[in-house]
Amino acid sequence: MLSRREMLLALATGAVAAHRRTAGALSLDERAQDTPVNFPVPRGACDCHVHVFGDPARFPMSPARSYTPPPAPAGPAREHLRALHMDRVVIVSASVYGTNNDCALDAIRQLGSRARGIANVALDASDAELERLRRGGIRGFRLNLEQDGVTEPRAAVERFQHAARRAAAMGWHLQMNTRLPIVEAMEELVLNEPATVVFDHFAQADAARGVDQQGFASLVRLLKSGRAYVKLSAAYRSSTRAPDYPDVAPLAQALIAANPDRVLWGSDWPHPDGARRPGRSPTDLAPPLPVDDGRVLNQLAVWAPDAAIRHRILVDNPARLYGF
Repeated sequence: MLSRREMLLALATGAVAAHRRTAGALSLDERAQDTPVNFPVPRGACDCHVHVFGDPARFPMSPARSYTPPPAPAGPAREHLRALHMDRVVIVSASVYGTNNDCALDAIRQLGSRARGIANVALDASDAELERLRRGGIRGFRLNLEQDGVTEPRAAVERFQHAARRAAAMGWHLQMNTRLPIVEAMEELVLNEPATVVFDHFAQADAARGVDQQGFASLVRLLKSGRAYVKLSAAYRSSTRAPDYPDVAPLAQALIAANPDRVLWGSDWPHPDGARRPGRSPTDLAPPLPVDDGRVLNQLAVWAPDAAIRHRILVDNPARLYGF
């Protein structure tokens, strides 16, 4: 039952019905995890892309957010990791919180030494704030250009340069959610800036367009150079061919072949639906996308049949990058 404070908060956002549906929406996502993992997950494996959404009374979302997810706190995240046999996790601060990273920091605290985090940081954040984030387990900045609607290379470059230099000064990497044409436009910059770069979600590659699409060759070259990583995460954002997303396989295999030491895996749990949908306002509840995480993880054994390569992707690379 909602407390009076929570009820007032729901009324303020026009989301009373959303709160009533929250538990059901999340349980649907949990029930989607009904396929057992069919290969031995190595000890120390890491899910490198998980979000948490806390109690809105403790962790209010930004008024400028583009969607409103139901709560998905650290407890269900822990169950998700257990189902996938993942010992470690990277909590990526969600865009709905703007540049306030307290929800991610709280989840890292609850999950302990098995967790690290990626923060959304204001460009003018103080050195004291960055140090607070570092002490809380943060190990990288995130530039969510895709969610912010930044598709023009010049604007992307300006934000990238500033963030990359601040990240490097902290000994962190820069994680980017952007599309392949932006990767192509910034290839030389990534090679020459001091911070290592991690590209989320196959760099938003369109699986249907294959390995010859614009910008994919730039991503491959950056992996080969060792200056960038890519996350094999959220295959469902690259493909519409659920539940196994077979058209993603050529992309994943090409990236692994380019440099298996620069590839990570992530689930994108709890699969937030941040798309702008007709008739849905940013304050309406956006239930998570129904994804079978076990079945998606099983595709990694298709993309990387060699257990030693999977060990590098799931254990060695995250340990090196996030400092486990």
